[in-house]
Amino acid sequence: MVHVESVTPDGEEAVYDLTEPVTHSVVVNGLITHQCGEQPLGAFSVCNLGAINLAKFYDGENHDVAWDDLANAVRYAVRFLDNVIDSTPYFFEENARVQGMERRVGLGTMGIAELMIHLQVRYGSPESEAFIDTLYNFICVNAYDESVEIAKVKGAFSAFDAEKFLQSGFIQTLPEALREKIRAHGIRNVTLLTQAPTGTTGTLVNTSTGIEPFFSWVYYRKSRLGLHEEKVPIVQQWLDANPDKTDKDLPEYFATAMDLTPEEHVRVQAAFQRWIDSAISKTCNVPNEYTVEQVSELYKLMYGSGCKGGTIYRDGSRDEQVLMLKGDERAEKEMEKRAPKAESTPEAEALAALTTPVTQVTTPHRVYPRPSKLFGVTVKVATRLAPRTST
Repeated sequence: MVHVESVTPDGEEAVYDLTEPVTHSVVVNGLITHQCGEQPLGAFSVCNLGAINLAKFYDGENHDVAWDDLANAVRYAVRFLDNVIDSTPYFFEENARVQGMERRVGLGTMGIAELMIHLQVRYGSPESEAFIDTLYNFICVNAYDESVEIAKVKGAFSAFDAEKFLQSGFIQTLPEALREKIRAHGIRNVTLLTQAPTGTTGTLVNTSTGIEPFFSWVYYRKSRLGLHEEKVPIVQQWLDANPDKTDKDLPEYFATAMDLTPEEHVRVQAAFQRWIDSAISKTCNVPNEYTVEQVSELYKLMYGSGCKGGTIYRDGSRDEQVLMLKGDERAEKEMEKRAPKAESTPEAEALAALTTPVTQVTTPHRVYPRPSKLFGVTVKVATRLAPRTST
C-alpha cells in the first residue's frame, strides 16, 4: 500500500478526464485509480433508492420505537421500490437488461438522529451503538423477509443462484430461518439496503439527514438560492417545553456532528454498516487542526471496524462548503453582504408579515420586493414522452 506523507506545490501539470468501460479503473503513475462513486454497482446496474423517516416512528406514549408500524413501513417500501423497477423508463437497453436480472433496490433511512433525541439516547455513545444495532437489524430482517415473500409470488431475480447467494458474508449474518427461507423460495432483489445522504430530502421534511447527526442547532446552508440560516425544530420544541432554559442548557443527548469525537463517528458508522448490504454515506467531521497522522489512524479504525468506505471532512478545508457553523467568519461576512437595506414602506411591512418564520426549520432567505411588472418567456422543450412548454 502506498502512503502519501505530504504534497508539495510544484507548478501545474496537465489533467486528463477519462473512462475505462470494463473495470472503470486505470493505472496512473504506478497507482491503480478507480472512478469515484459511493454506491458500488456492476456494469449498467441501476441505483433505485428510497428512504424512511425514522423520526415518525417514535412512540411517545411508551417512549419507544413504534416497532409494528416500522415493520409495516419497511415491507411496503420494499414492495414499492420493487414495483418502481418495472415502471421506470430506461434510456439504455443495457440498464433495463441488468436491472431485470438483479432487481436491485436501496431502502435507507433519515431522521435517526432526531429519533434518538426523542428517545434521549446520545448519538455516538455506546448506548447509541447498541440501539443502532438493534434497530437496523430489525429493518434488515423485515426487508429481506418481505423480498422473499414477493419472490414466492413473482419469482426471484433472474440471476439468483441460491448457493452463491447464501455464501455471501453479509447473508451469513441473517437469522438461519431466514436463510433457509431464501434457499427454499429465492429472493426478489439482489440487494435491498443503501444509506444515501438524503441531504435535500431530509431537509425538505425537517429532520436529520441520512444516518448523520444534526450538523449544528443553528447553521448556514449554501444552496442555489445562496446562503441562509437554518434552525433545528426539535431544539425549539424542547425550549418551548422548558421556558426557563436556553439553548446552552440542552441535555447531553442533544449532540451535533461537531460534538462527537472523530472516533465516535467511525464507531457509529460501523454499527450502521453491519446491517447495510450495499453502500453507506457517512461523514466523519474533524476539526480544522486535525493532523495527517490523526487522519491515518482514523482510516485504520474504519478498516478495522468493518466499514466499507469512509469520508473525512476537515472543517474549513475548502473555500466554500455546503454547511457552515453559526459564527463562521466567512458565512457571517456573506450574510452581511446579502442583507437588504431596511425599508419602511407598506409593501415591505406586508412582505415581512408574510415571510415570518413558522414552527418548521427557520430559513429566513433574503426576500426582495416584487416589481409591479414582470417579463417572461415560453420555451418549447422536447421530452421523451411528448413536447412540453415551460414558461
